[in-house]
Amino acid sequence: MKLFSAEQIKRIDAATIEREPISSIQLMERAALACVDWIEDYYEKDVEFHIFCGMGNNGGDGLALARLLNNAGYNCRPFIVAHRSKGSAEFDHNLSRLDEVELNVHYINGLKEMPRVNENSIAIDAILGIGLDKPLRGIIRDVVKGIEEGYDHVISIDIPTGIPADFTTVNWNTAVRASHTLTFQFPKLSFLLPDMGDYTGDVHVLDIGLDELAMEEEHSTYFLTMDEEVESFRPMRKVFSHKGDYGHALIVGGHEGMMGAAVLATKAALRSGAGLVTAHVPSCGRDVLQISAPEAMVQTDHSERSVSNVPVSSRISAIGIGPGLGREHSVFKGLEKLLSEIELPVVLDADALHLIGTSQAWHLIPQNAILTPHKGEFERMLGREVESPLELLQEASAWAGDKKCIVVLKGAYTAVCDSDGNVYFNSTGHPAMASGGTGDVLTGIIAGLLAQGITPIRAARYGVWLHGCAGEEVAARRGEHSVVAGDLIDALF
Repeated sequence: MKLFSAEQIKRIDAATIEREPISSIQLMERAALACVDWIEDYYEKDVEFHIFCGMGNNGGDGLALARLLNNAGYNCRPFIVAHRSKGSAEFDHNLSRLDEVELNVHYINGLKEMPRVNENSIAIDAILGIGLDKPLRGIIRDVVKGIEEGYDHVISIDIPTGIPADFTTVNWNTAVRASHTLTFQFPKLSFLLPDMGDYTGDVHVLDIGLDELAMEEEHSTYFLTMDEEVESFRPMRKVFSHKGDYGHALIVGGHEGMMGAAVLATKAALRSGAGLVTAHVPSCGRDVLQISAPEAMVQTDHSERSVSNVPVSSRISAIGIGPGLGREHSVFKGLEKLLSEIELPVVLDADALHLIGTSQAWHLIPQNAILTPHKGEFERMLGREVESPLELLQEASAWAGDKKCIVVLKGAYTAVCDSDGNVYFNSTGHPAMASGGTGDVLTGIIAGLLAQGITPIRAARYGVWLHGCAGEEVAARRGEHSVVAGDLIDALF
């Protein structure tokens, strides 16, 4: 799914109105009906909606929603935040239509006019939409603060008032903290950054039938990886086939006291569909691997405690390097030799990235290699801390372009950055995955997919999607506090 800036969304709206054809009022009605459908699925009729409307088109959405919710049998009280002297044409139209259902409108000019809240009150935020380009001030800021102080449950329409729709460096200071955001057609770019998570709540994308051709015509370098797309990445298995047809992954990792990371990556590579998997580990890890992952082959290093020299068989089709590898100089020398000799798809994680970074040996990274850092690891790669999530994303994208590699910036909505400047945000995952070892599982998944001949960018995108799906499934069964990395492996596919 393409993601668009606020300006692009306005153009797509305009194209929809022109080509369908449909009036802007009718499109607003369609959006409000989509919100009603969602609300009817989620709420009983015993709640009271306090609908806060600005005087622009987002407020028009709110007024249309008030009328339709009233028709559906809900108790609604619309409040107009009087932040300007004149409303938009769409706002005025929907305001006049409230006479049809005899809904009384209340104007808010100051905090003393905020409604009384009871235990069944739910705020609906339809004050400002995607056009915001400066911090809130005046009556809007006061009302937003009043909503935060007065309501436990808030629904924002399209976007929480106060946050920008685009990636921006604007220093916004106050915003609605929504429990749910009902956003139209696609998530807004800003929703995908960590500092917005406390404001958007659960994001629900509502299809309002915007013009498909208009969306196709708009250029974007930002995408959200969706289920229907990545399912086509899945390698197909033929009836007449054998294990050799599905690749041979080599996992290089493990160190005395950290052999579990290599075990997790090895088992994940097996579970992701690789026909064969070999783990190269220090001699001390041989028994651990053979007992923990009997389906894998084990290749032991000459060193007892750490990896120092990795012979690569001609049968190997992809390599995953880094889980539990250790950080000694001897390990770096072995890694340096390995990377200088191979011409295979490779995924680099954890200690592999640390070793290359501390030695500033980025020239060792093969073209199209997949790097999987989290925020702290990427900052170590940069050699400095970044000031904001936006800067982190921009640096990761620039890094991928400069080094001709793929950077998988792990986190909520993991960002897969390719060397052409495209960024693919992942749509799966769960906070329960914030647990040691889950990154090692991801390394194994991607290595297993690479071994099967999937292109690096598809392996990265499909890998993080599968990883997130497994996390969601396990969290649903075990609860968000009880998930450990090994749980994800059995939940793959």
